[in-house]
Amino acid sequence: MRLALLFLVLPFFAWSQTEYIGYEDYRLQQMLEESIEAGDSLNAHKTMRYIEFTRQLDDLEFAFQESYKSPRTDADLKAEIEKRLNALSRLNLAGQAYRYYLEEADESTAKDSLNSYFNYLEQLGLDNYFLNLFDDLQDNSDAEMLVEDIEEEEDQISTVWDQKSFGGYSDQSRFDYRFQLGLVYNYFHFSDTSQVPPEINLQWSKKGSTALVLNIGASYKINSKLSVFSELGYSSSQLEYQSEFTDPWLGETFINGNEYSFSHLDLIFGAQYKLADKWQLALGIAPSFTLKSEAINFQENLDGTRNYGSLQDLKELEWFRSTQFRMLFEVAYLWRYIEVSDYPILISPYFRPMLSASSYRRSDVSIGPNWERFSISQFHLGIRISY
Repeated sequence: MRLALLFLVLPFFAWSQTEYIGYEDYRLQQMLEESIEAGDSLNAHKTMRYIEFTRQLDDLEFAFQESYKSPRTDADLKAEIEKRLNALSRLNLAGQAYRYYLEEADESTAKDSLNSYFNYLEQLGLDNYFLNLFDDLQDNSDAEMLVEDIEEEEDQISTVWDQKSFGGYSDQSRFDYRFQLGLVYNYFHFSDTSQVPPEINLQWSKKGSTALVLNIGASYKINSKLSVFSELGYSSSQLEYQSEFTDPWLGETFINGNEYSFSHLDLIFGAQYKLADKWQLALGIAPSFTLKSEAINFQENLDGTRNYGSLQDLKELEWFRSTQFRMLFEVAYLWRYIEVSDYPILISPYFRPMLSASSYRRSDVSIGPNWERFSISQFHLGIRISY
């Protein structure tokens, strides 16, 4: 309660740090830019230092979460970590409440919220660090050196924070395990090289398909922003293309095509970067191995019925390439943690295009002038569970 008692005897707004409590990240960035444009070195340094303080709070929460869910963390330590996670969460809420009531001109309630904010700082052992956050700053009107000074300041703050605050909270587990379930749309790329007489107007059409996709994998954190991951995934597809033309001599319309059925096993490698507090981007490559590959040709009658030919296993054909390559892009929203059997589990919706970089037709095998190239790109939308 030392901070609470201290706060009661000091004038309201006594500490300049309160100028920044409760602001959203975007507003702090705006304040920094405004100070730089105005050549206000002192306020720019203060704003930058406070921004770094909020970033380090995020890193501290990340370290606590990792230690909490690590199987190597004993039960007594987990209980202490849980208290600090709760304090961090309430610290953020108290800061938001302080800013809200201050803007509503409710100084009495704002004062209570600020008092709570300092109490949570004390629980986290960050009270002295916060109170001395701006002590070494001096007014400097040299605007030309401002940006360079702020960059140096960022490095210094990280070092000081590591020494004063992170000593007992090192990251105990850098591995995350993941389970993903989603819906995939298989987009059929198709190009025809058939040589037909110019009198015949040949029209092509194609159909993709939707299916479920299942992935399991693991990621390794290089730091709080960057990690690498690998996954094993399974998906299937039902695809179709058909040609339609009217014979100018017979006057009859002919519709021919093929139906394909595939199942894929994907081995995915990539890297992901935490772009903001809740957003994550990923890039990778995905070799895809064909488990099942069947095709059947058909001819469509005028009444819409079809006459089917023989079913083929494409993997038995010389021209078929059973291994595909796709490029992976992903954006994920780090939605929320839930607790299951004492483990915090992160729920993340994601969108993942996987764009084809190869064809199922082997280019080194010639099968005559009339043949087609085709490949499959995938678009995933699903939910990831990380623990």
